[in-house]
Amino acid sequence: MPPRPLSTFDRPLSPIVHSPLTALTEEPSDDRTILTPAEEAWVVHQEYLEYNGFILRPRLRRDWKPSWLGTPMDPSKCEDSIRITEPGIVDATRTSDGAPVVLKAMRNAQWPAEASPDKPDELGILKYLHSPPYTGHICNHAVPLLGSISMPNSHEGSFAVLPLLRVYDDPPFLNVAEAVEFMKQVLRGLAFMHAQSIVHRDIKPSNIMMAGEVLYDEPFHPVAQSLSLDAKSVLRPRARHELDTHRRHDGESAVRYYFINFSRASHMPASTEAGRPRTPRLLRSTRGQLGRFPEAMLTVGHDPFKADVYCLGKYVIDNLIARHLALAPFTSVARYMTRRDPRTRPTAAEAFAHFETIRGSLEGKCLRIPLDSRLLHRGKAPSLPLKSPRRAMSTLHLSSHIPHHHSHGSWSSSSTDSGHTLVASVPTTPVESTKTQSIAQVVMKGDEPESRKPLDKKKSKGAWSTLRTAIKIAIR
Repeated sequence: MPPRPLSTFDRPLSPIVHSPLTALTEEPSDDRTILTPAEEAWVVHQEYLEYNGFILRPRLRRDWKPSWLGTPMDPSKCEDSIRITEPGIVDATRTSDGAPVVLKAMRNAQWPAEASPDKPDELGILKYLHSPPYTGHICNHAVPLLGSISMPNSHEGSFAVLPLLRVYDDPPFLNVAEAVEFMKQVLRGLAFMHAQSIVHRDIKPSNIMMAGEVLYDEPFHPVAQSLSLDAKSVLRPRARHELDTHRRHDGESAVRYYFINFSRASHMPASTEAGRPRTPRLLRSTRGQLGRFPEAMLTVGHDPFKADVYCLGKYVIDNLIARHLALAPFTSVARYMTRRDPRTRPTAAEAFAHFETIRGSLEGKCLRIPLDSRLLHRGKAPSLPLKSPRRAMSTLHLSSHIPHHHSHGSWSSSSTDSGHTLVASVPTTPVESTKTQSIAQVVMKGDEPESRKPLDKKKSKGAWSTLRTAIKIAIR
């Protein structure tokens, strides 16, 4: 069958795909036989994408009919019942090699001429970071750009082809070495980006992912990533440290971590004035950045490079350390990166160097210490003695600070505040009272109303008379 001409696909671009960052006007229906607004936008371009070598899942094809209709099958057990709700992003399969990929709608701009902090060019920045000599660089942790497709009947946007990734802590880290490898890669990746004058401006846990296909013996589903491709079985991952015993030829870990979502990123090349480095350019905070770092509220603007360092240290590194006591040696890295004064805050390269110093001082047996993720996910706190307030605060804080899906509320929470709240809840009942009374008696005693003796008339004249009486008794 000959290929269809491009004029066949000249249809108006869906506003949901054309503007991927806009909010959906309606909530998706609970009925899985109905496509979500995000899915309807991609169904329109299914044939165009297939013509360019990318096949969408059966649910996103024009002739799709729910496979469970007319059968006693449970819809939740059918692969075509798995939906997508995020606009502007869809999973697909590349026909040339069968590789799973992700297509993301991005706006075009004549980068860097038309690109600016107010009008960021995500596609242009990714092309820049993956152009020679940065292509395949060991320190480059920006999401790889596999290609791009022009949008039909539009010169303002393109579909970027990206690899299929998964959340960086799914499956969770099992020992110190796995968490340290993650921190090393993200710190090194941020230092590399800043060295190329690229600021991310939206660093948070949901914008860091990993290439985790090496952890599974078979491909995982692109949306329900704990299931197989046919969504009929649950996959069991392998441990990261087991793979690291057979590292790549360059000595790097088999699992790679990447920064994604450069929709707010900016290119800010360094310049000089009279032979001296110019002071860093200050940018005004966007609506999504307000409250995320101390200097975000300044009307004069902020240094975006120092803001990136703070966000990575606060919402990623410190968040990880707060959940695992075994990572306590790296607390100074998070404190170094989250100094309130941006002038005393380190650069990304300095933070990475400080991290490497601590990592080099650890012995091999320290890296093999298991983390407590498995106990926490089962709802059990680690059995640590509560002999000191510091230990009590850390132990209780662990069981209460486990963000399954990283939310803005968990980013803004402070481990110190949580610790004070939880330490206050530690019972302070004297040990002597429990020796002579049973537990039931102690509990019932707290429920009894207190009997108070009426004050003498002479002692109830006022506060000063009460104070005089107390002083006289003390003197006697």
